Amino acid sequence: MPRVSPTLSLSTSWCSSRHTDGYAMAQEMAGLGFACIELSHGIRITLVPGILQAVAEGVVRIGSTHNFCPLPTGVVHAAPNLFQPSARDPRERDQWLRHTKRSIDFAAQLQARVLVCHLGSVDFFWRNRIGILESCYLEFKNLRMPVGLYNSTLISCDFGDNVAIDRVNLLSHYQIGNEVMILQVNELATTATAKFGNGNVKDGEEERIRIWMELGNENAGRKVVPFVGMRPADAYLWMQDREDAELQRRYFEMTKAEFSSERGFYGQIGNRTVIKNTGIIKDVNMGSDTYIKGANKLKNLTIISYPHASTQIGEGCEIVNGIIHEGCRIFYGVKAVRFILAAHSQLKYGARLINSFLGSNSTISCCEVLNALIFPAHEQHHNNSFLCAAVVKGQSNMAAGATLGSNHNS
Repeated sequence: MPRVSPTLSLSTSWCSSRHTDGYAMAQEMAGLGFACIELSHGIRITLVPGILQAVAEGVVRIGSTHNFCPLPTGVVHAAPNLFQPSARDPRERDQWLRHTKRSIDFAAQLQARVLVCHLGSVDFFWRNRIGILESCYLEFKNLRMPVGLYNSTLISCDFGDNVAIDRVNLLSHYQIGNEVMILQVNELATTATAKFGNGNVKDGEEERIRIWMELGNENAGRKVVPFVGMRPADAYLWMQDREDAELQRRYFEMTKAEFSSERGFYGQIGNRTVIKNTGIIKDVNMGSDTYIKGANKLKNLTIISYPHASTQIGEGCEIVNGIIHEGCRIFYGVKAVRFILAAHSQLKYGARLINSFLGSNSTISCCEVLNALIFPAHEQHHNNSFLCAAVVKGQSNMAAGATLGSNHNS
C-alpha cells in the first residue's frame, strides 16, 4: 500500500456554507496561503462546476475529500451521516453505497489522494471501559471481523483487548474478555437480578421466584435446587429421604449458602468467545471459547467452557434456566428448560430436555426427556422414545419406541 505523506490543507467546512460559487470559494482559500484544500461534507452540487474550474486552472489542489462529496441532490447542508453503512434498513445501506461510489469517482476526477468516510455509529450509555483495540482482524472458522466496536448500543460494559463487536442492538452490563467476537445479536443483556441458572433468590424477590428442578417425579415431590457444580450424585441424595424434613431443610440451607442474594452482578463473556446471528441472550455467563451461532433464545444460564473443552450452541435453540458444563454441544432446534447438562454431553435435532439432569458423556437427539435424573453415558437417539419421571443410573441406551418412567401418574 503506498504511503500517504501529510499535507497541510484547509477544509471547506470553514466556508462552503456561505459560498454560492465554488471558484470564488477556492480563490478565498488560496488567498489565505493554502495551495491544498479538503472538500468537506458540505459541498453542494451547485459548487462543483466552480471547483472543477479552479482545479483545472491551478488555483488550488484537492488533497482529500469527505464523504458525501458532493452532497446528494436536494441536500443543502453538511450531512456526513445522511446514510450509514451500519443502518438496519437495507435501503439506507444501498443509498450509502451508491453515494459513496459517487464520492470516490469525484475524488478520482480531482486527483485527491484520500477520501474520508464514516463507517457507522456506536451509542454509549453510562460507563463503558474499553481495552486496547489494535488495527487488526479476528478470525474464527469462516468469520473474519475487524477489531473495534461498530454499529451497536452499549450500556455499562467492560471490554478486554482486541474485541470485535458489530451490529448488537443492545449490549448491556457484561464484562467481556479478550479477542471476543460478537456479530449481529438482537439483545445481549444482564439484569439486576441475574442468577445465571442457579436456584437462588435475590434481595427483594419472593420465594416463589426460586428455580427448582423437579427430578424423578412430575408433581415436584423430589425437586432439588440446581447450582453450578452439582453432580448427579448430589441430586440423587437430595431426592431420597423426603420424609426426613430436617435432612431436607439442611440440604436446602447448605445449597442456599452457596449463593449471594445481592443484586447487580455483571454477566461474564470469556476470552475468545464467538457469538453470531443470535436473537436474545439474557442473564447468561459464558466461559472462554464458547461458540454460539443462530440461537433463538438463551436465558438464565451458566455456560462453562474452556480452551481444551469448548461448549457450542447452534441454530434454532431455545434454552432457559439451566447449567451447561464444558465440552457440550447443543444444536438444531433443541428446547431445554430447568436442567443441568454435565460435561461432554450433546443435545441435537429437536431434543427436549425439561426438568432433567443429564450426566456426562451422554447424547440425546430427536426425543423428549422430562423430570429425569440420568447418570453418565446415556444414549437416546430415536424420535419415538420417551423418558419421563425416572432415574437412570448410567451406561444406558433407549431403544426406538421405548417409553420409560411414569407418565402423568407419579
